[in-house]
Formats: sequence, structure tokens, C-alpha cells
Amino acid sequence: MRRRRRLLLIAAFAFAAPAPAYGERDDGPTDGRFEADYDRRPTGEDFARHYPAGPLDESRGGSAVLCCTPRADRTLDCRVGAEAPNGDGFGAAAVAISRSFRLTRRSYEGFMADPSNWMQVPIHFRVEPGTTIDIDAFRRLTQGLCRPAATPVS
Repeated sequence: MRRRRRLLLIAAFAFAAPAPAYGERDDGPTDGRFEADYDRRPTGEDFARHYPAGPLDESRGGSAVLCCTPRADRTLDCRVGAEAPNGDGFGAAAVAISRSFRLTRRSYEGFMADPSNWMQVPIHFRVEPGTTIDIDAFRRLTQGLCRPAATPVS
């Protein structure tokens, strides 16, 4: 129970920071992905409910990258692009957690206005602040992972 509470606090802290207004980002990725704003995000309870049992019991963290498209109700339809460590369940957990995201109306409209838009959503799991995850290395390995293949011109 104590570990679950700690997890709730860490996950809630990770998602509690307010997002900048649409179009005001200056530190975003440089791989061309669409940066969405959300009016609903996963909570600490979502992370606690879906954290893979084995890694949680062993206080191990992990990451997943989801390739997503918004649905008409502004929630996300996601698939696992990558997970680390592979096979620990972080990909499936991230997909379950992704059901809690909902784009703002403005962000949804911005995404839908350009058919070349694509989304890549990283999800990082940590049981405690000291849990080791090399997030920078994971970002480098997965940069542009969800970008659609270029359509050949005839």
C-alpha cells in the first residue's frame, strides 16, 4: 500500500504540470511530430492501476512510445511503437493509460487540418524518484519512430 501511494504521488506529479497554450512551445521535439495540448491527462491512479506487476514489485521503471491518432471524441487511438525494457508490459500499460488523454478542441482541429500530422506519445514509469530510466537514450532511439513513411510520388 505504501509503494502504491508513492507511485500515485510520483505519477500525479509527472502529469500535474500545466501545459503551455497551443502554439507556445519552444522546447518541443525536432522530428516534426504534432504536439498536442490536452484537456484531460492520465492521473496517478491511472498509473497505479496499470503499472506492470513484476516491475512494480521489483521497483523497476520503464518507458513506452505510443504512435497515436485522435478519435472524433478527441481521445487517442494508440499502438505501441517501442517499449523498454522489452517484454515487461510497459507497452500494454501505456496503451491502457493512453485512454485517459483527450486533446483540447483546438489541438484536435489543428491535427485534423493537416493530413501529414502524426503523433508520438512517450510514457515513462517510475516507482520512486531514484528509479533509473535513461530517458535521453530512449528519446534518441525512438525519435521519429511514429512518422508515417513518405508516400512515393508517381
